Amino acid sequence: MKTGLIRMVAALIFGGVLLLALLAALQPQTATANPGAPPEPGNAAPRSLHITAFYTDGFAVAWAPVTLTLPAGEYRWQVMERPGGPPVAQGATADLQTTTFTVHGLQPGQTYYIEVRTWVAGSGQGGVLSRAATLVAVTLDSRTLLVAVYFAADNDLAPYIPLISERLRAGTANNPNARVLYFTDGAAAGDTQIAAIAHGVITPTDLVAAAWGATELDSADPAVLGWFLRTAREQTQADLNIAAILGHGVALAPELAHIPATAPGDPPAAPEPGLPALPQGLDYTPGDVTDGGYLSTPDLGAALTLATADGAAPFDVIFFDQCFQGNLDVLYEVRQAATVFVASPNYAWLVAPYALYLPHFAPAAAPDAIADAIIHIYQALLTNQNPNAIFYVRSADLPAIAAAVDQLGDALGRALAAGAVAPIRLAAEQSKYVDTTQCGRGYLHLGQPDELMGAGSFARILRAQFGSGDGFGVDAAATAVLESLEQVTSTFRIGHPYIEPTELWDYNDKLTILAPLPRTAPPTVAWRASIYRGDAPFVAVWTPDPSQQIVVTQTFAYVREGRWDEFIGAWFTAPLTPTVGQWCTYAPPGMVMTDTVAALAVTTTVVADGLRLTWTPPADLEPALYQVYARRPNGINRELVAVLEADATGYDFITARPGSYQLVVAAGAKVYLPVVAGE
Repeated sequence: MKTGLIRMVAALIFGGVLLLALLAALQPQTATANPGAPPEPGNAAPRSLHITAFYTDGFAVAWAPVTLTLPAGEYRWQVMERPGGPPVAQGATADLQTTTFTVHGLQPGQTYYIEVRTWVAGSGQGGVLSRAATLVAVTLDSRTLLVAVYFAADNDLAPYIPLISERLRAGTANNPNARVLYFTDGAAAGDTQIAAIAHGVITPTDLVAAAWGATELDSADPAVLGWFLRTAREQTQADLNIAAILGHGVALAPELAHIPATAPGDPPAAPEPGLPALPQGLDYTPGDVTDGGYLSTPDLGAALTLATADGAAPFDVIFFDQCFQGNLDVLYEVRQAATVFVASPNYAWLVAPYALYLPHFAPAAAPDAIADAIIHIYQALLTNQNPNAIFYVRSADLPAIAAAVDQLGDALGRALAAGAVAPIRLAAEQSKYVDTTQCGRGYLHLGQPDELMGAGSFARILRAQFGSGDGFGVDAAATAVLESLEQVTSTFRIGHPYIEPTELWDYNDKLTILAPLPRTAPPTVAWRASIYRGDAPFVAVWTPDPSQQIVVTQTFAYVREGRWDEFIGAWFTAPLTPTVGQWCTYAPPGMVMTDTVAALAVTTTVVADGLRLTWTPPADLEPALYQVYARRPNGINRELVAVLEADATGYDFITARPGSYQLVVAAGAKVYLPVVAGE
């Protein structure tokens, strides 16, 4: 091993601590300041809080006893309908030897928040109350709930398949009404499969082989996605249906085909599907690496049309757990497929806290409440190293948003025809942008020449630029856009992303729309604006190989039915040649675990090919597994490099080349399996 590499790594871990995992207030049992020291009585919270039985009107709850020698005391518990809310039930045990209670009188199929604290008698009338051990769980119900999870991970996301499987399993342990069907396709050949998950148990199925006669499917094929979602509903016949679509996202992408070369004198060949607008051979972008496909926006619409009987049987909630799907064109394409959509307009970090989501997927909950839980849990688990926006929107509100954007496009067209170019240009330049369109390292700076901007920020700045009562109707149309967006519920986080700490990502808007970029762009610039037109099919230039002709066979529903494209087309001083480039996006891991995370004191030793990491198990947490992450020299993401069993106390990180590495070790708590009881 090179000496320079040894010095680099030793400098990186100076101080002996490699910890970057933390959770927000939703998590139980946060770590003590000194992980190796015995807790004080006031910190002697119950450990391993779990449900032992579910009832339609309550739970049986148990925990591990406090191991300290303490004076007389008891455990005090309460059950709430919301965090920090008034208790709907409460009580205390007879002593510190009793480590269970049963509560009745609750509502069926509803989410409840359970807290248990240790109380130790003190001098006089006082006593010492510990911090709380907390748990979120759902009461039993006659109604069932489907969570159909589609993870297109035939790319660099494949290592996360088992982790998300474990989180789904842990989540169902606290929701007896949930039935999960989990579709996964990894980077190996023949690894497409579906697992059924319920009551904390994972059961493999033969659904893929039985239906397709194969074990390797193209997860970017709309027929596969549509089949899975439809099959999941047929298999469960649930009362409430939720779909989560995970993986890389690319925002609005048209359907493409290529024209094969022919011999001189032969007739032109017919277009053939394929040639995705992605960097070939890079596995950190959307698509199926094994099969070479990608899922276009029209394909996504076709898949969800198949899954919902042409919109006649919509899902209650569809969660796009992907980057850039919070775009008006994308959501308009699928607007009939769900009652409520959850999406991020910008980068969506791979947090995937399904162990926390599932206890909020309750049969008694409305789709809005489920979506609201998703966006707030997701955002609470991030730090300012993971800036993000996420929202939910009702399908019923999408037509009004689209109509308002249409009216804004009409008004801007009138202003443009009258020569009012400067206020439009200034509003576009000052709006919030999300899409970096960068490949490789890039510089990940948000702003022009990115193409996707917040509809709300653009409308607000237009109002300031034009003023009330302008002769073109811009102010009135911009006001209508802002009013339509008031129906969208969002959360956001501003900060410096760990993938590029020198940049500030301050996007705090909601839905994105295609932006008017510099008007005098070269005619062959590879912007989406050049193919943002409704007259498909049309021929386009493929920038990686301009000699290869491709055909845009299908564009977007909103382009065909709306009018924003007419303003975008009129904005440019010369028509843009239809051009397709390489659209790069990332779904970097948020470095957040869904179970309790404890601080680890990590020591390091240089070995022949890298570093040996060793640690002591946390004092107040019973781990189920450890995760090791690394960010390699010049890497974009932290990569998951190892998942270790609960008895692991070390890991050898082998390096292939010298450079600067960031290493992270995190421990996740064990989840106990309950018994599903009857009435």
